Amino acid sequence: MQNILIIDDELFFRELVTDNLKTAGYSSIAASSGQEGLDILKREKGSVSVILLDIIMPDMDGLATLEKIKEIDPDVPVIIMTAHTEEELVLRALKSGAVDYLAKPLYIDELLLSTKRAYDHYRLVAQNENKLKQLKNLEIGAQRLVELAKGSIRMEAVLENNRLLQTTIDLIASVLEAEKVSMMLVDEGKKELRVVVSNGLNMDLSSLPVRKLGEGIAGTVAERGEAVLIRDIKDAQEVKESGFAGQYKTGSFLCVPVKVLGKTIGVISVNDKLSGESFTDSDLTIMNTFSHQVGLALENAMINADMERYIEKLTLLNEISKTLLSVVDPKDIFKNIVKKTWEVLEVELCTLLLSEETTGDLRFETGFGDKGELTQELTIKTGEGITGGVLQTGLMAVADNAGDDKKYIPDIDGFPEFKVRELICAPLKIKGKTLGVIRAANKKGKPGFSARDIEIMESIASQSSIALKNAWLYKNLVSSVDEVAATNSELERVNTQLKLKIKELELLKKKSV
Repeated sequence: MQNILIIDDELFFRELVTDNLKTAGYSSIAASSGQEGLDILKREKGSVSVILLDIIMPDMDGLATLEKIKEIDPDVPVIIMTAHTEEELVLRALKSGAVDYLAKPLYIDELLLSTKRAYDHYRLVAQNENKLKQLKNLEIGAQRLVELAKGSIRMEAVLENNRLLQTTIDLIASVLEAEKVSMMLVDEGKKELRVVVSNGLNMDLSSLPVRKLGEGIAGTVAERGEAVLIRDIKDAQEVKESGFAGQYKTGSFLCVPVKVLGKTIGVISVNDKLSGESFTDSDLTIMNTFSHQVGLALENAMINADMERYIEKLTLLNEISKTLLSVVDPKDIFKNIVKKTWEVLEVELCTLLLSEETTGDLRFETGFGDKGELTQELTIKTGEGITGGVLQTGLMAVADNAGDDKKYIPDIDGFPEFKVRELICAPLKIKGKTLGVIRAANKKGKPGFSARDIEIMESIASQSSIALKNAWLYKNLVSSVDEVAATNSELERVNTQLKLKIKELELLKKKSV
């Protein structure tokens, strides 16, 4: 279970935050001092997803505590809490790795919103790291399958090669962390499916029922050649429970076809996650990838380029999730956003536009392309072109053929001396308000943005929105501190002048006497 760790020396405040988090559905742990909080974090490492940290505390203050938190768990997001007047402390905390700050007295809605954003970010990073781990294992497994299938192997020999098939099943069980995995092969003559290898089924495989093509879930998958994800079989109206479903712990499972040269030669079924949770779309994606690799291995193919590119994209996306939240100069953050997006999506051009505070129009901020950093004098009003439409609606827009899109305006949606073929625009939102638009144009290689590209763009926009908020927060706080410093300097100058005037008056008074 994931917990919110509250570190504050005031009992009333700890109880107030705990009660409101509980009402919102979060579990929490409270600590009355920095050291107690650190002890809890060490003990509960991995189960603490967000930390709410007070700055002003006796013994060990919030800044010292924050430094030690980052030593114990660098990835856990920390939200600092402080009074309005402690702006220099806030700046130091943000530079030290805090992701947000809340001013006391707290507004509960703001507390819950900030906590949810940090919690969602932590989960996203964890999920990406888990996907990377799965894909790394999958890549290793696919290479092992290729090694086993090397040479000239007849299809009949492959189907009889239990070592290859058993290795496949064992690898799937390891990658998806599942208790039970089985493979059924198609008997073309009898139009039947029979279990030939398994992992976790403690029974004689010959005693398992034979399935006709089109019968049950496995038979339907074999006949249609389409994968099936069942989160809970009780809620799945399109399928019926198998005659031996009682041996499984959960009603969630995956069933995917194995194809060779476009023909389904078998079905792989995966049941019972070790965690007891239901299988997810991510698991289905992994399983489809593995099924594809199995097919390639059976065809004696050694193509892993797509998988390597996917791993690279996830790695870069994970880097974005971690690095964009660090508070640096706003312009550096914006440049980092467009460059990372350009790399991840593998496009020819990426640009970022931000909303003007006074007019609400979009202004070109920065861009990056094959020739490096880009600049442009451009202002876009709400509703102008595809870009202005995204500002107006707050919804992502994808134009696979920009020239044929009625909303496309070259001077608005394009770039000087650059022809836009396809365009994807995503809004950057803070508290539901669109304050910027990030654009990517012209996919390298094959044309058009895939569903995966769109998903990645949505994730980048979400993380960039957090970075945008922190950048503006940093800028406003720096301006505020500079104003205070300037005011203090002016007061010192006035005081010095007053002292000089007083001395002059005293001298005049003595002379008059």
